[in-house]
Amino acid sequence: MVNSRHLRYSTIAQIAHQKIVPVQVKKTLFICTLLAFAGLLASCGGSSSGGIYNQAFNLSGQWSGSIQDATNPDRSLNLTLSDNAGTVTGTLIVTDHSCLTSTSLTGTSVQASANSSGDNPLTGDQENSNEGTASLSMTTTETVDTTETTFTVTFTLSGTSKSLSGQYSGTWPSSGSGCRSGFQGTLSITLD
Repeated sequence: MVNSRHLRYSTIAQIAHQKIVPVQVKKTLFICTLLAFAGLLASCGGSSSGGIYNQAFNLSGQWSGSIQDATNPDRSLNLTLSDNAGTVTGTLIVTDHSCLTSTSLTGTSVQASANSSGDNPLTGDQENSNEGTASLSMTTTETVDTTETTFTVTFTLSGTSKSLSGQYSGTWPSSGSGCRSGFQGTLSITLD
């Protein structure tokens, strides 16, 4: 009587040693195995840049930088901002500007969306999560005789939670050149 266990072992041994499986089939299986392994490695190969992924875009803190326009080249700027889930409040202090001095600001901040510029869509993390935009404004009302006039300056910024730049424009009740009729310029700030 033939032992079935011995028969199975003999058959496998025969296949391995006697080259019963054609060489072309072996090559095809080997190539498929390599491709599957390479696919596994590639799917794990996405990486995040700068170690900033999954950090929320938030403007809270002390900021400093410069602000400039046609009549006010490179003036010092300080901001104290509080960002509560995208609702921003704070104060602005500008040194030696003909239109702006110190006032309060309000506005919004919006975090960059997933899979937008700066985010690697091949990873599960959002690499640009600390990037976004902000729209801040300062408003005041002036009454002369019975006429009430509202003045507003709007700041449009973009960047990261540590560095922002952008533009501003508006009107402001100051005696400086162009303040009431309108002025515009650029600003750049960094988190202290």
